[in-house]
Amino acid sequence: MKILLLEDDSLLNETITKYLRMVGHTIVSAKDGKECLGFALEEKFDLSIFDINVPFLDGLSLL
Repeated sequence: MKILLLEDDSLLNETITKYLRMVGHTIVSAKDGKECLGFALEEKFDLSIFDINVPFLDGLSLL
């Protein structure tokens, strides 16, 4: 499954990314809403996991 992850906490972002890759998923991770929006407009994802409180553009606005 191709997953878009939005998480601004670097330790949490890295932990979630490592786990999801370990179980066989492809992960694209963003650290802020602007970066996430760019990825979302360029690629198609099966699942998006968004932190709600992130810089520039929050997870709810991205939905």
